Amino acid sequence: MSNQIVPSPDDMITSFPNPTLPTIDGEAPYEQLVELRDSIKENYASIPTRRGGGEYGYLGGILSNAVYNTICPLTPFMPPTNPGVPPTIEAQTTAIVSGNMLRIWNEASREWKEWQSLERAAKKQLVTAVPSGMLVGIRCPHRGFNNISARTMLEYLFDNYGHIDQQDLINNRMKLTEEWDPNLPFSHITQRVQAVQEYATDGKRPINKKDIMDAIYTVVFNTGMFYEDCEKWNDKDPTDMTWTNFQNHFIEAQRRLKRRQKATTKVGGYHGANAVVQDQLGQANDALINLAAAATADREMMQLQAKTIADQMRTINDLTQQVKDKDLEIARLRNTNITPTPGSGGNNPKWINGKHIWDQGGYCHSHGFFADPANHTSKTCKTKKDGHQDEATRDNPMGCSLFGKPRK
Repeated sequence: MSNQIVPSPDDMITSFPNPTLPTIDGEAPYEQLVELRDSIKENYASIPTRRGGGEYGYLGGILSNAVYNTICPLTPFMPPTNPGVPPTIEAQTTAIVSGNMLRIWNEASREWKEWQSLERAAKKQLVTAVPSGMLVGIRCPHRGFNNISARTMLEYLFDNYGHIDQQDLINNRMKLTEEWDPNLPFSHITQRVQAVQEYATDGKRPINKKDIMDAIYTVVFNTGMFYEDCEKWNDKDPTDMTWTNFQNHFIEAQRRLKRRQKATTKVGGYHGANAVVQDQLGQANDALINLAAAATADREMMQLQAKTIADQMRTINDLTQQVKDKDLEIARLRNTNITPTPGSGGNNPKWINGKHIWDQGGYCHSHGFFADPANHTSKTCKTKKDGHQDEATRDNPMGCSLFGKPRK
């Protein structure tokens, strides 16, 4: 027989961090029920146990399996069961073996009694906090709430008074793909997942683990800071693609990013602009590759990725033109040999056979013959000067800039 003393339900309530639960008057909106449940969750988590991973106490006993899986994915919570009568010790059993058998039974018996006391304490708190009419539909007329768990009582309250409709569930699911600032801890994402899954479970629409990871993968990918780490994740064996491994993978990726940022000095001016262009080119290339890798994501996710790539390409074109314009201004200010001079080019290395090496065959009324015809013409120029003529071409410059004109 176990000689360990287990606290009574009243002693349990006294030891709880929330000995008094928030009371509910009449039918409770969802927010009030959440406040009530959060207090009970904290009480369950305050009683230590090795079950469910051993880190969260009895918290798994009051949560749904889907929600607890987002908190402790590798170790589901299994409530204690009644171990029954003490084991029968055969006459030939050694003292060591019989002692181990009794110790195991004693601990199982203690844990079972502790679980029963915790459940009775929680149900006593619930009955006090909630009007009796709200629980009448689940109360047995003969046994009261003795054959019903506190978790079942909470689920009944949410099912009948939570009022979550289909649009609420859609809006909740969309929260998974909201932007995340990579400067914030990754725990912000895990807490988001837990909150979204709990709401979805309250609405009887729990989200499966693969959909959750696909959504969060897209959030991380769209930050533009973890392309290589996303590639490495895609290369993993499918059996390794668990939620726990996902969190560990990108938490370490975020640590590496912060170390790189700390070691990198800021470069401004002309060189800084060039660096931005190169970085954007690299990001766009990686994004195109990862777009194919993320083909399993739903259509909405893919549209978000495509928009990100298009925005990056527009930024690249703008920055490229700004760098070229800056080069022209620098050349003018330094009075270099770029300005056309009579002759066939002389010793000026910028001219080859009468054509400047920057001449790409285009023309802009404001910027002359160095414009890139693919994305910079008189019509498409983004930095037009006063008197700019959109119809000006190489053959008809319309009386303006001859800067960089080929020498005959």
